[in-house]
Amino acid sequence: MRWLDSGDIKIKDHRELYSGRTDGKHEYGVGMILSKKIGRCVKSFTPISPRVMLVQLKGSPIDINIIQIYAPTADKDDAEMHELYSSMEAILNTLNKHEIPNHSDG
Repeated sequence: MRWLDSGDIKIKDHRELYSGRTDGKHEYGVGMILSKKIGRCVKSFTPISPRVMLVQLKGSPIDINIIQIYAPTADKDDAEMHELYSSMEAILNTLNKHEIPNHSDG
């Protein structure tokens, strides 16, 4: 999605969450379209950057965290990758340890 700013739009049968640039350029951007049923389960929406956003859904027995990422392509410079990793780290720092799966256990 190359929409500007960030937002949460409820339309008849779905809900759109998006995070984009704030400088007027229609570049990058992430988004998510949810059905009306799943849209009602949104606990929080956190736009982090034009490349990263966090959506937390109420679930049972546990809540669900969805991190939406639009990664730079290989031709981008290291600064853009560093910015992406910083955004991802910012999200992980907002979550409780029990909300982050550890796939290294095994």
